[in-house]
Amino acid sequence: MPPSVKREAEDAATNARPPKRSKMDLFDDIVVVRVGPSEVTFKIHKGLLCHASEYFKAALTGSFKEAADGVLILRDEDPEVFRRFNLWLYNTKDFLDDGESNKDLEWATLIELWMFGQKRMMAKLQDNSLDAMILKHQQSGSSPTRLMRYVWENTESSAPLRQFLATLFATRVDLKLYLGNEWYGRYRSEQVVMDIALAQYRRRGSPPQSIDLWQERDRWHVGI
Repeated sequence: MPPSVKREAEDAATNARPPKRSKMDLFDDIVVVRVGPSEVTFKIHKGLLCHASEYFKAALTGSFKEAADGVLILRDEDPEVFRRFNLWLYNTKDFLDDGESNKDLEWATLIELWMFGQKRMMAKLQDNSLDAMILKHQQSGSSPTRLMRYVWENTESSAPLRQFLATLFATRVDLKLYLGNEWYGRYRSEQVVMDIALAQYRRRGSPPQSIDLWQERDRWHVGI
């Protein structure tokens, strides 16, 4: 190909590409998101929502009513979970209010944030919420014993959240107490127990406390 023709082709390809958006473009129009049965109102930059989620991008830039009105209604979502999501959206790293640490976050909120990320196509949100779970456990020593059945009933068998929680319980929880106490029975299922046992089997030969959950967190991340 002659150099002049090649340059023309490269110039045409360059001109055909959509212009890159600057970071300031993310802080453009404001949209209203009404969350929960009582429709708690959040005002958020449209560009941030669209950048974070293909779901929100489709809803707010397509031919849907939401795009025309600039109003999105999420009645099935928890306002507290969405509030934490809103914090994360602007902080880009955590879900914390001023003066909080990860141990102050509720297990239920972190788990719902992971599920919200799955539902709304936000792998980064899922990964950051799982990281926050590890930090919460490290800072508080607690585990979501009352939420295991709920997680298993609302995720697929291959869900990284299941794999992480099974490993957490296999390496950090007193299983004699957890499995032997009838009170915990209502919060677990046969599949929960089987997955914990499988995680324990896979770690055979390694002292439980030698497993560094933080160093291994990429194993349970969704994002590539």
